[in-house]
Amino acid sequence: MEKPLVRTAWTLILSNNRILLYKRKNTWYENGNYGLPGGVVDEGETPELAAVRETKEETSVLIDTSTLELLRVVPFEYTDKIYHNHYFRAHTWSGVPVNTEADRCDDLSWFSNNDLPNNMIPIVRDIIKTTI
Repeated sequence: MEKPLVRTAWTLILSNNRILLYKRKNTWYENGNYGLPGGVVDEGETPELAAVRETKEETSVLIDTSTLELLRVVPFEYTDKIYHNHYFRAHTWSGVPVNTEADRCDDLSWFSNNDLPNNMIPIVRDIIKTTI
């Protein structure tokens, strides 16, 4: 039996040489580790639109879809599913980041590329280090 495919979208947001990171809790994956705002692409939705929607839902940040840059698509097999994780960089965004999902996020903070937290999702650290 073929494993179902799930698409996800994650957004790298920069400001003054700092990166906005989201510390996961009460989720199915990587709890206690920092990653990027994002989540599952809904049926009928593009990864770009999902990145915009998920970022707004989790942080209140508004992103101009036309300025998203696809950094990488990373296939990933976990439990009984195959994931295609789309990582974007938002070149234009507005608003003040706020943790709007305190039940799923322990911390939403800015970090310098030279001072990233030790407890990061490995692929996110790699994307940051190879992109910025």
